[in-house]
Amino acid sequence: MKKILFVTNKPSFYRVKFFNELGKYSDLDVIFELQDQKKDKIRSKDWFNNNFKNFNAIFLSKLIRFSENYYINLDLLRKVDINKYDNIIIGQYSTLNSMILIYIMNKLKKKFILSTDGGFPKKENKLFYKIRSYFIKSANKYLSNSKKADEFLEFYGAQVKDIYRYHFTSYTSKEIQQNKKMYLNNKEKHRNYKTILCVSNFEKRKNIEMLINAWSKIENNEKNILKIIGNGTLKNKYLEQIKNLKLQNVKVIDFMPQEELKKTYVNSDALILNSKKDVWGLVISEAMTYGLPVIATKMCLAGTELIENEKNGYIIEDNEKELIEALKKILSLTEKQQEEIAKNNIQKIQKYSIEQMVEDHLKMINDI
Repeated sequence: MKKILFVTNKPSFYRVKFFNELGKYSDLDVIFELQDQKKDKIRSKDWFNNNFKNFNAIFLSKLIRFSENYYINLDLLRKVDINKYDNIIIGQYSTLNSMILIYIMNKLKKKFILSTDGGFPKKENKLFYKIRSYFIKSANKYLSNSKKADEFLEFYGAQVKDIYRYHFTSYTSKEIQQNKKMYLNNKEKHRNYKTILCVSNFEKRKNIEMLINAWSKIENNEKNILKIIGNGTLKNKYLEQIKNLKLQNVKVIDFMPQEELKKTYVNSDALILNSKKDVWGLVISEAMTYGLPVIATKMCLAGTELIENEKNGYIIEDNEKELIEALKKILSLTEKQQEEIAKNNIQKIQKYSIEQMVEDHLKMINDI
């Protein structure tokens, strides 16, 4: 059994599921850079998971924080003996801790795997490009979740032959089958209205303000419902916007734990993720397990990877006009069309399980 080190930022519920499954097949240590869940301004405490069953969780405690996303832990080097691991997987290259670790690995000529949830190539000055390329090119192999993520890695110097694909998800295969069964047995049919769901952090880049405006401009839309579920500092702003627009059919709901959210998925008719920029978007694969059609922007990688336009959802540009048109199409779907999309989505998403995600990682580790 190989000894593996995985370095990541926070013990999110979906990451811990993955680590517990990977730990069944390896001697796994996981370093979490952040432990201060109570100080997280965006995510609810229910988003975190401390149920560490099959791996050894290591928390870095000597934290110096410069901002919400920039920090360093002084005990990183003290807690990492890189020589005792067969494989080291670094879950992100852009945190200060990861940069230090990558720099040390380079100096010691140690190989490591870089895992990415996604990324967008962008125009930047030569200095920043060289810095980013240094940390990305330093990896021996890469784990990528999408074609766009492949392009991102290649843009900064990764070789195609060194990139391995993995299925990024938050559900186990058992949960996927349970969700399918919930859809088939409990789906409310023959309703005269539709429920559109948006599950998101309440951040500016999630573009929820545009979604609310677009919803207000759809004619004869009073009977339909828009549910916005999440957490964040912009909640009051959205509530004020809804009040000013006099929208009675828009509900802003606090973050729901995954088990509670399942009931909402199964009684909804579509999901929308209108992000200006989203390196993945796990809620898309979650919604697809219940057969929901999805509206997503071209800047949401789960959308571009999983959605075939007009077949199981709609991929749109980041503008209000296209959003309104996509919403109109969703709201006008017949029951037969809805069932056809559900069939396509449920079939397509079967491979996106935690077990498959672990299998993808083990295949790479065994190959190298």
